[in-house]
Amino acid sequence: MIPVSVYSWIPRSPQHVFEVAELLSKLKLDVKDINVGESLCFKIKAPERVFDVEFTSYGLFKFTTEVKDASEILKLKEETKRLLVEDIFGIIQKVSYHQIKTGVIPMDYTCVYYTTEKPKKGYDIVKAAGGGVYLGKNPYDPGEDTVVYAKKTQGIDEALDYIVYSKLLASYNKQMISEFSKIYKKMMEVEALIENEDFKVLEEIMKSTDTIKKQSAERYGKLTQALNNLGHAEEKIKQSKNQSVMNALKVYDSFKRLRYDFNYLGPLWSDVLLKTLDNLEFIVNARFELQESIETRKEESEMKLLQAIFLIGVIASILALGAMPGAKIMLYHPDGTLAATGVMQSFSFEDFITYGIGAIVFSILFFAAFNTLYMKKIGKKK
Repeated sequence: MIPVSVYSWIPRSPQHVFEVAELLSKLKLDVKDINVGESLCFKIKAPERVFDVEFTSYGLFKFTTEVKDASEILKLKEETKRLLVEDIFGIIQKVSYHQIKTGVIPMDYTCVYYTTEKPKKGYDIVKAAGGGVYLGKNPYDPGEDTVVYAKKTQGIDEALDYIVYSKLLASYNKQMISEFSKIYKKMMEVEALIENEDFKVLEEIMKSTDTIKKQSAERYGKLTQALNNLGHAEEKIKQSKNQSVMNALKVYDSFKRLRYDFNYLGPLWSDVLLKTLDNLEFIVNARFELQESIETRKEESEMKLLQAIFLIGVIASILALGAMPGAKIMLYHPDGTLAATGVMQSFSFEDFITYGIGAIVFSILFFAAFNTLYMKKIGKKK
């Protein structure tokens, strides 16, 4: 049987260690031998096998078991992923579960396994603890498993925990650079639409800006937590009694590289992305308010024009009535022949007043109804 440890990492704190320990009883799987301190250790019986589990305060998750041979490792990674995300986080860490599922926290998995077989040609082997360790050629690729050609000891196991941690954190940094590029591209797409005069488009722009800002803030928050975790892990390394193995495996060099990456990545998010987003949000809001003001003035002008048209119509109706005296009247037979002609002399003043008031009232009611329908139509456009 081959000893294998599957690792993953997300930003954590010492509080999470105790929080998870208190909630382990809620899991649907058999958990025993719980030991909590600087790390949380326990045994868990999954459907396929039993794991020795360790959760560290700086976010490293370690699941140790045994397999018949290295060909089972890919399947083991999938089992561990399901166990950690669905069976543990899905039950007792709902917020983290949601953030993992939505991509706010990207997760990778990598393995360390021990073997007595001779290493293949082309492997870069580091001599340590009376044996050799293949660390992989790319420190940013967690897909490259770490192979140990030596007897398992506490010293080499501890050093490999930190090596694996640095690899997972390096992969996280790489993914955060990729996320930066995606979000920045979305920002440029939004900025290209700012001059649009359509209210609906501007509203969508505002929603998009809010969404982008929320996504950026969440991811930057996790990035800050990851940096804090790095500081915590650095303190732990300095306290280790296995410094010779640490130096042989160049653990300190790995952490120094992580520091350089964070020194680049942190300002990229805080100074470039988030500040640019703040400026974009200000411009979008100002553009929306300007367009709203323009639309309001247009509506006011249209309403004044409608009022004038109705007023002219009312006056014209009254004047037309006043012009009726003196108008020629012609009467015809059913067969179309002229029967008689005449001239309208006058009508009563009371009828004139009644007609005028009626025309004004009717016009006001008609205008009110038309205005209501018009404003509803304008509201739908917005």
